[in-house]
Order: sequence, then structure tokens, then C-alpha cells
Amino acid sequence: MTDIRLEVERALATLPTSAGGIALLLAIAGDPPPVVLLSAGDVVLDGASVRIALYAASSAARVVGDSATLLVPVNDGAVRIEIGDIRRRGDDRFAVIEGVIGAFRPTAEPPWRPRLVFEAAGPGTESFVAHWGALRAWLASGATGESPPLPPGTA
Repeated sequence: MTDIRLEVERALATLPTSAGGIALLLAIAGDPPPVVLLSAGDVVLDGASVRIALYAASSAARVVGDSATLLVPVNDGAVRIEIGDIRRRGDDRFAVIEGVIGAFRPTAEPPWRPRLVFEAAGPGTESFVAHWGALRAWLASGATGESPPLPPGTA
């Protein structure tokens, strides 16, 4: 396993808390190409593949092409995960896109380090923290069966 992949796995292992957490950026090939902000709870690496949950009602879930790039913040910058052979499945709450990991590539914009984070903006963060934990468990189990409920206020 490469050092870059280990950095990504460490970054994704930490679910957001009620104080916040890292934010990921997903760019999907499509027409138009959607860009989506995600949490670590929305993504699971599984060997040579990745599973990502999107709200089924989002425009990004409806415009999924065959490739994507996931930007994951790590200690010294960010890593781009190139994803190919994407398949989409899901239910009325979540679309799951699954694809093959093509490469992990560090990205840097010296002298800048990209930083994407979620910060608590008020009450209600606990329901999202619980949601991301349930969503991560569902994705890790293969995203089969009934998906977890949506967090309050997002339906």
C-alpha cells in the first residue's frame, strides 16, 4: 500500500463531529459536469474500488458519467483520487456511485495548501454526525438493503 493511499485512508477514517470535519470535493464527468461537496462519511474505499453516496434528489446523482475525481484533504495538501468505470445504483434516498480507483495523485498549489472543512453553523449538527456514521456503515457493508434515513431537514 502506498504512503499516499494511507494518508487518504487516515483522512477518511475520521468522521465529522458536532464541531465539524474535513470536506471532500467530487467532480463527476457528465453534461454538465457536477461538482459535489461531501463528508468523509459519504465515502468508503474498498480495495481497488470506491463507493460514494449522493442524495438521490441531487442533480449530481442524475448526471453521472463514467469517471470522476475525488479531492481529499490530507496533512500536507490534498490527494486526487481518479475514479473510472463508474456504475450508479441506489434507492429514493441515496444514489451510490461505485468505481475503480485509477490513481492517487498528490496535488499542490505552492505556496497554498487546499483546505476544505465543515464547521458547525448552529444547532442540529448531532443529527448529521449520526447520519454520517450510519451512512458510512451502510456503504462499508456494500450499500445493499435499505439505505439509512436522511438527516432531518434534508428531505
